[in-house]
Amino acid sequence: MNSIRRAIQLPLVIAVPALALIAGVVASLLVISRLRSDFDTSLQAKAQALVSLTAQIEADGALAFNFDDEAMPEFSRRTDPEYFELWDARSNVIERSRSLGMGHLPRPQSFGSKTVWQNVQLPDGRQGRMIALAFEPAPR
Repeated sequence: MNSIRRAIQLPLVIAVPALALIAGVVASLLVISRLRSDFDTSLQAKAQALVSLTAQIEADGALAFNFDDEAMPEFSRRTDPEYFELWDARSNVIERSRSLGMGHLPRPQSFGSKTVWQNVQLPDGRQGRMIALAFEPAPR
């Protein structure tokens, strides 16, 4: 009986912690994936809200951006601000968040009609996540 105990004791001492480690890594990866997915969904909703504030003035074809800092204070706060920058088709800056000042966000080389997600370094040095999307402004 003593030999059976010894025969299974070592494999169990190795297997149980190994299985716990594997389960912990898998759970961590699943949580990280879910958090990133939820964050990307939230980021895309903010981008769509900014898109809805953009219109093309029919008379001269200029773009109008009806943004209010009070409605979205995260783009003007001093601590951990969020950023946005709006470009026209010729890469001219139309509007940018107050938190960006005179700085610029990194612009993807080409994203066409495809939405691009990117990890970037923010103007204040923090690591961040960026969404870049192309859209046709609604006529006004």
